[in-house]
Amino acid sequence: MVTPPHPSDPVTRRLAPVLFGLLVLATVAAFYLTQHLKSQNPLINGGPRADPPVINPTLAGVCRNEAGRLVSFRRTRVGFYLQARSDNVSVYVVNAGGTRVATMAGSGRYLRRNNGSHYSFFTWNGRTAAGTPVPAGTYGFDVLLLHEDRFLPLNGVTVQVSTARPRPAVSGLSVAPASSSVAPSSTVTVPAPASTRTSTTAAAATRSAVGPDPVTVLVPGAQRLTVRFAPRHLRAARVLVYRVSASTTHPLTLVKSFGVDPRGGQGTWDGLIHGRPAPAGSYLIGLRVLDASCTAGQVPAVSDPLPAMTAQAGVEVTALTASTSTLPTPAGQRATVHVFSGGLPYTWRLFRAGSPRVLGHGHAAGAARLRVRLPAVGLYVLAIAGAGGHRTAVPLVASGVRARASTPVLVVLPALSWQGHNATGQHSDGLIDTLSAGGQIALRRPYIGGLPADLADEADLLRFLDRAGDAYDLTTDTALSAGIGPTLAGRHGVLLDGDFTWLPANLVGSLGRFVAAGGGAFAFGQHVLQSVAPVDPGPGTAGPARPLAVDPFGVRHGAVSPSGGQIITALTDGLGLFRNVPALVTPSYQVLQPPGGKVASAAGVAPVAPSIVGFRSGRGTVVEAGLPRFGASLGTDVDAAQMLRRIWQVVLR
Repeated sequence: MVTPPHPSDPVTRRLAPVLFGLLVLATVAAFYLTQHLKSQNPLINGGPRADPPVINPTLAGVCRNEAGRLVSFRRTRVGFYLQARSDNVSVYVVNAGGTRVATMAGSGRYLRRNNGSHYSFFTWNGRTAAGTPVPAGTYGFDVLLLHEDRFLPLNGVTVQVSTARPRPAVSGLSVAPASSSVAPSSTVTVPAPASTRTSTTAAAATRSAVGPDPVTVLVPGAQRLTVRFAPRHLRAARVLVYRVSASTTHPLTLVKSFGVDPRGGQGTWDGLIHGRPAPAGSYLIGLRVLDASCTAGQVPAVSDPLPAMTAQAGVEVTALTASTSTLPTPAGQRATVHVFSGGLPYTWRLFRAGSPRVLGHGHAAGAARLRVRLPAVGLYVLAIAGAGGHRTAVPLVASGVRARASTPVLVVLPALSWQGHNATGQHSDGLIDTLSAGGQIALRRPYIGGLPADLADEADLLRFLDRAGDAYDLTTDTALSAGIGPTLAGRHGVLLDGDFTWLPANLVGSLGRFVAAGGGAFAFGQHVLQSVAPVDPGPGTAGPARPLAVDPFGVRHGAVSPSGGQIITALTDGLGLFRNVPALVTPSYQVLQPPGGKVASAAGVAPVAPSIVGFRSGRGTVVEAGLPRFGASLGTDVDAAQMLRRIWQVVLR
């Protein structure tokens, strides 16, 4: 029998502390081993991750994930397997503060442990348990093992939630030659209202002396346009090219689109559409992108964008354009025309408007400024032909050399309406600027779309006067408004020749006073003299326009109606305007109501619908005709010609 050592034995006293130390070390090691096992999460394996890692629960579409499969980016999923033991598993979504905001679909299942041959997936649609989208931000995941009775965080596994659409923007445009044979000019300039938009595109490009606001110009086929934008972690990007019009219902028409590398942040357009040069006009460059959450964003985002939405995204496409002042040039002197031809040579010819006879011609080696002599008082057309068959034209007006009356009648042309209807852009936003759009316009803009629509009608009336030998002086409404060139002083009559959709605001009072003092006035057309716009001759701008309740002579303009085959006949003729004028044939008419109902002469399809009225105003006389294309009718309608002869003799002279 062995006797145990006595506690007082020296050996026993030495072993006791050692054994106690070993026990403490074993306890500490077990604790740290347990914590290590917990932190390393040996129960969950398979490299769990969020797929896709960025979602948008309300706006995202379907894109390819990292594995190349098409999946919805409105939800994400996390997959793993249980390596050590089976358990009931739930996965919770936690925000950056550690608060659980949702339970992933698939939670509560009993998962058997496996060797990695089978993954279990849990999905989340980016919403709370109540079904509302969570705020944008980064979210993590906690796994509940029911039998283990503990939560295990999926360390390093997160999903980024986005809740908005990307907002792409064109950051700039620049033009460069497609080959070294083309000059690198990329802008033309027009005077722009100092109080409105300012262009910043193509700052280093060539500028002409026309004004301070550069507009990017692209010569299709000969130049290329570089479109720049911020990549911002995009999945895809597409450049959109819109043709811009003055239509109030469909101002933008998509004419071309092409994909670009979103990582490069730029794309290039050669100005071609279906292999052919894009028609001359204003174009707006847009973008359509997909961000990391497969959410689409587009600019412009609406079909009728505001200027602030498209800053720096506009380009004028033309190989040849010209602009000139709306003020007349004294007869016998030279008018200045600014020409953009991409630096290429061009030829020019001068015509009297409405006549095929060439009055002057010449050749220029790409000069930006052309000076052309106007031989006599009249309306002219300068036709310019450039390389590749490109053509353009501008109207030119020659007036008498003296401001005061040298002839009894002053004929006024509607230069403000020419530019007010000119459907072109004058800023870097690519949008059409017209007076009907409600803003300001520059009065010296190129007529990219061709000559003013009613110029031929206005020229027909002047040609009728020339053939009849009637002497007149000629000016424009913008010049008369500014007091430049011929004035109303000393005249017997004023003839407003053409489509005066807008009238310079300060002419309303001037015309009224002229008639009240004994002058005669004649105006014709439909929807004319019903709106005015202030004109600032300093920067050469006009607008915004406003309507008039009555025109400068007090006439109220009614509705325009089709004639339906009815003819215009005299209703009363105290002024003798319709002598030897049995009837007028017209496709439509506008009802006119003189001030106070005092009519000296009137004609119409019925007594209640007068469309030609003559009346006294103060000591003078006014005649207005609400008929379309009156000037053109003078060459074919004997009755219209006879009525104008009577107005000229009785009212204007």
